[in-house]
Amino acid sequence: MAMLCIGHELASKGQDCSARFLTTCRIGSAEIGSLRFGVNLRGDLAKIGDGELAERLQSHLDDREALAARAGDAANRWLYRHGAGMPFGRGLLHARVFYRIMGFLYAGPLNGRSLGDLYVLDCEIKDIIDEMKRRLRVRATNSPLRP
Repeated sequence: MAMLCIGHELASKGQDCSARFLTTCRIGSAEIGSLRFGVNLRGDLAKIGDGELAERLQSHLDDREALAARAGDAANRWLYRHGAGMPFGRGLLHARVFYRIMGFLYAGPLNGRSLGDLYVLDCEIKDIIDEMKRRLRVRATNSPLRP
């Protein structure tokens, strides 16, 4: 899967964008992880290391790529891809349990091949990207080279 990373310290060196941090990630034409509204209840992501976070992101991106082409029917995939199928995004509470509830309400049973499963994966990916951005902000704030 091609990922476009902007402002990434490793991208300028030609290295893999998922290797450490990424600030902007696009899947297809839809940007994910760019805005965050809601309460972050994902303290579990803050407790893991950078390498494991990058591995988790890559794993979720691979799972998403495999699921995106076969989840739901073509009409509902089109609605989902263009944001009309799930108008409230991740919702106000950012936690795995709420994603599963919303995925079920939006798209029916979570059986490993539904749009609800795709929704849960997208929310997980957005949370990981948000955590990476948070770490970048903290490191930039604590940097001794900061003017």
